[in-house]
Amino acid sequence: MAPGRPFTLSRAHLAEHDTIRLVTRHGPIDVMRVVPGLGGYRDVVAHCDTMQISNGLTMPVINLEKLIRAKETASRGKDIEALHELRALRALMHAQHLEDHSHGAEPAGPASPPQRSTPVSRRDAKPPKRNEPAQN
Repeated sequence: MAPGRPFTLSRAHLAEHDTIRLVTRHGPIDVMRVVPGLGGYRDVVAHCDTMQISNGLTMPVINLEKLIRAKETASRGKDIEALHELRALRALMHAQHLEDHSHGAEPAGPASPPQRSTPVSRRDAKPPKRNEPAQN
């Protein structure tokens, strides 16, 4: 399908494509029938949290550990490239978590790292700062 070309979403279209990239005013979104290493919708949603991506707009997103697992399973060139960034993000978030606890203060955010996306894949987006919703 050509970029920017409108299409009609139908069962037939969904059956033909494992991944559909939608370009929205909030950024690109990859809609996937099955996430490698995680499974279908019911399996994936079990590992989702909600992230605010814009004022009043929230989406389910897979946590960072599950996203890393999915990228490891898929093992395409772009997944391997993304793994370096995702693992670095995990290390930074872990270091921040340890720093929060070493000062005796309550952590600034949740005990687990903020969540990243899949089936919503936003490689071009920067992760939100702690305690701030993502803004696009």
